[in-house]
Amino acid sequence: MKKLKHINISLISIVVLLIATSCNDSIDPMSETLIDTEFSVNGVLFDMVAVEGGTFTMGATSEQGSDAVSDEMPTHKVTLSDYMIGKNEVTQELWQAVMGSNPSYFWGCDLPVEQVSWFDCQEFIMKLNSLTGLNFRLPTEAEWEYAARGGLNQSPYPWGGPSTMDSRGIRGSHQ
Repeated sequence: MKKLKHINISLISIVVLLIATSCNDSIDPMSETLIDTEFSVNGVLFDMVAVEGGTFTMGATSEQGSDAVSDEMPTHKVTLSDYMIGKNEVTQELWQAVMGSNPSYFWGCDLPVEQVSWFDCQEFIMKLNSLTGLNFRLPTEAEWEYAARGGLNQSPYPWGGPSTMDSRGIRGSHQ
């Protein structure tokens, strides 16, 4: 895998995710290895996971069956370069460290921030860039879907795991 020159941030619905790599222009991206990395902002740590680029089928694949919706069709091939994505959503603790406030309804340092708009996320990115000296951005829909499906080791299912909800731990005692 190659080391990238830019740092990315992603917004999923009302939950914010991060993506990151080095933005040092003196690094040759062809000679560096892309590795999982830990970052810190105002003493708050967040982990980024390396995603090796590749080609995948984007959209509602046949394995999704009745879970597929019409605006996810037709499927098409997408090729992505290497990038990094946040291991977890942006926590309320990180949002507070960057923005100085916590807009969330459900409070907890390790809970994802919620109750934020796309515009709030843009402001968060600008402030995060300023605090870190790095270049963050929102990922594309394709970058998010590729990572969610498991990257090069992707599952045919959009959640990147086994085919049944029971085997994914979604059903059972949480019904």
